[in-house]
Amino acid sequence: METKTKSKKKLIFIVVALVLVLSAIGQNEEVQSDNAEVVEKENVSVEYDALQTLFLKLSSTTTEEEFLSLVEKTDLCLGYHWYHGSKVTRYMVAFSEAVANVEEDGDYLEVYFSNDGLLEEADYNNHSSNINVLYYNFGCDWNFNDKQPNNEHTGYYSYEGTDIYNYSKASNGKEALKRVME
Repeated sequence: METKTKSKKKLIFIVVALVLVLSAIGQNEEVQSDNAEVVEKENVSVEYDALQTLFLKLSSTTTEEEFLSLVEKTDLCLGYHWYHGSKVTRYMVAFSEAVANVEEDGDYLEVYFSNDGLLEEADYNNHSSNINVLYYNFGCDWNFNDKQPNNEHTGYYSYEGTDIYNYSKASNGKEALKRVME
């Protein structure tokens, strides 16, 4: 009788151990499956249009001359606007002259340079998604007013439409553009 009880206990122990092992293996496979989905999403290639590509090429070291050279190498249209009294040069870049000259709605890139020819900010506006992406370096913006480049606010931000007071910080330009692409 003791042998039957010991055999039952061993059998129950083996079944419980087997259930625990199989459960652990199943959880590990789920984790691996979830990780595979994340990796697949990360490896998806994103195609940027010419305006978005131009936006991603701009940085705190981009000069006005370099910017104009980059635009010249594209089929984009350049509109030029000078703000009198503010000592800032503003360029509008778009797929059409009408949008670049603010005669029609559409996607555009608005870029500001100081009198020194240093990039102050670049604002990519996506008309269809109503999401804007900002690269801020320095100068006067709705939320910032830094006098020197490469300050604590220098970086990428996104915001919806005219909600210029609620910027969402991004670690880089591609991350900021993800909101537009969603």
